Order: sequence, then structure tokens, then C-alpha cells
Amino acid sequence: MKTLTELGYKHSTDKTVDHKFTDWYDSRLNHMRERVMNVLEVGVFYAQSLRMWTEYFSNANIYGIDIEDRRLLAQERMFIEQGDQTNIPFIQSVFGDIKFDLIIDDGGHTMFQQQTTLVNIFDRLNSGGVYILEDLHTSLHHPNKQATTLQLLQDIIDEKTSFDGYYVAAEDIIRVQSQIRTCELLMTNNGHSITSCITKK
Repeated sequence: MKTLTELGYKHSTDKTVDHKFTDWYDSRLNHMRERVMNVLEVGVFYAQSLRMWTEYFSNANIYGIDIEDRRLLAQERMFIEQGDQTNIPFIQSVFGDIKFDLIIDDGGHTMFQQQTTLVNIFDRLNSGGVYILEDLHTSLHHPNKQATTLQLLQDIIDEKTSFDGYYVAAEDIIRVQSQIRTCELLMTNNGHSITSCITKK
């Protein structure tokens, strides 16, 4: 079977070509490759990464959402809906009651978008599932470093119990924190691309 990086190059996704994330992802996801049934990616663009996931997870259905209408890009085992990731009713109910084994947030990269999506969709992740949050380097350019998503994840890693000043309610962060088994951060060699890998209990 091809590695995720090989498939990333095949489908020309920036996860491989620009950000060099896929070797790290492969090391975290390969053990679940055969049992993953449902994958959701926030942010579709032209569906390069959706095609990569479809080939990597050969038993899975791959779901995508985008603020632009990308529904015509859907193909076998791939389903796409249009919507805003900060629309809470939408993000909580899109694709019905499906639970996901993997969720990737590669949508809008603002702090509000990332944090709102995390606390409102994490409950839809299966136990043992993985939540990937990409492009955290946008945190480095935020005027208030204490409100960034990167700092939020570091606070979770450090097992902080106070989460004031973020874009979402502290009680929502604490609820998600209580469900997290592991949380890792990776800064790639180019020094500008940061991603996280969060595993649910």
C-alpha cells in the first residue's frame, strides 16, 4: 500500500507539497488505516486531500465541507456539503448523526474559526479517533498571543484549568479537554507550518 505522503504527491495536496505534514500524519494514522469508516475534512478547496484520504482509507466514506460550493467535486465514497464552519447548528448536524474516526480542520485559519469548530464538533469524534487541526502558524501572526489556538492547545497539553480570554467559552474548552487522551504539536522544518494531532479518549 502507498504511504500517505506518496498519495499526497499523487493528488497534489498542500499537506504534502507545501507543508510536509503527511509523514507525521502517516505515523499517527497508519495503525487505524483499515478500520477507519468515516472521515470529515473542513475546508475542501479542489478536493485534492479528499481524494488522498479516499485512497488511503480504502474502507471509509470521506466527507467534506466548504464555505464555497464544491459539491460537484464529489465522487464515489466522497460527500461534500456547503456551509460555514462557524455556523454552530450546521457544524453540529451536517451529514446527520454520523460519528467520525478522523476530523481534519483545514478550513478558515482564524482563531475564531479554529476554536469554534473544535469545541462544537469534537463530540462527533469516535472514541479513539483523531482530530487534526492544521495551519496553526496563523497563531504566530495574531496580535494577542494569549488568545491564539496554538496557546489554547499548549494550555490543554499543560493541563491548565483556566481558559479565560479565548474566542469560545471556558466551559466548552474544559468539556473538550476532559475528552482528550493525547495532544501533540508539530512545527515542520520550514518553521512556518504548524499542525496538531489530538486523540479522543
